[in-house]
Amino acid sequence: MVTSGGKFHVDDIIFLPVSAPTKPVADPGSTSQVDSRYVLLVSGLGFDAREGAGGMGQLRAHILLQWLLGQCGEQREQSKVSQICRLIIAGNSIQAKQRNSAHTFGQVAKYLSKKISNPGVEAALNFDAFLDKLVRFISVDVMPGDMDPANHLLPQQPLHKCLFPKSGKIDTLNRATNPYWASIDGVEFLGTSGQNVDDIYRFSSCEDRLTIMKNTLTWGHLCPTCPDTIGCYPYKDQDPFILDRLPHVYFAGNQPTFGVGQFHCDDGQHVVRVVSLPAFCDTGCAALVDLVTLAVEPIVFEVSLDSDLTAGVDRMNVFLERICFDVKNSNE
Repeated sequence: MVTSGGKFHVDDIIFLPVSAPTKPVADPGSTSQVDSRYVLLVSGLGFDAREGAGGMGQLRAHILLQWLLGQCGEQREQSKVSQICRLIIAGNSIQAKQRNSAHTFGQVAKYLSKKISNPGVEAALNFDAFLDKLVRFISVDVMPGDMDPANHLLPQQPLHKCLFPKSGKIDTLNRATNPYWASIDGVEFLGTSGQNVDDIYRFSSCEDRLTIMKNTLTWGHLCPTCPDTIGCYPYKDQDPFILDRLPHVYFAGNQPTFGVGQFHCDDGQHVVRVVSLPAFCDTGCAALVDLVTLAVEPIVFEVSLDSDLTAGVDRMNVFLERICFDVKNSNE
């Protein structure tokens, strides 16, 4: 009903029911660590080849690589790492020349850059080298983000294969879309690189990112502000963001802080794990998901450097043996 002031008066809102996930979840106390398999979620690796940029983030990425390869950490940690079957990278893996624009990746014309290296290209090569070591031991899904050299409109298409001259030759690298559905051991994952959550935050009074994510599940729509305030491909007969079923795990990357919540489905029996992932290059934080119990725990990589190691990435790489790092597990 429209009031005299031209405003809509809403009596009731009815949301379309969405099918709940069906996989039974084990009791966290009924299964041992030996029986578990894990998926590691991370976002915002932020590879940046500019001089003096992204140094701490690249050190964290180096330690993450060593940890996933079982080359650091206590024996108990290495045992758990050996049970990680998939790594999902939720966008913003390659920093653009300017932090607020991914389009600068290809703006340097060839005739202007014969003697000048494009930082975006160097960052992409560094990311490819990082993946080349990983995909030989673990399956990796790479999603595009708003700072990656990818199409801007949602849903974002997979990063181009030319960005992965080494790692792209190995079948265990999966170039995924954003948003991204994945089924791993019967567990349904649904994730975004965070643009949908960020845009709702900008145009609503809700300040809690987990609440925003839960609301998108209630609404049955991943990106309700599309195409008004966030660009999307102009579909005619369908809306790719409508949810006809719910996942077991729903994550959003590149958020301000780490967070875990639960969304209770309409049937009162099933629960969706909702995970907010911060940028790894800034926080060193990733999330480990147990495929049996669906328990989620943060893994935090803290890096401290001696005061004399502040001259940038090149000098840091020389003194990697002097880096002190700590891998923390928390069940919060």
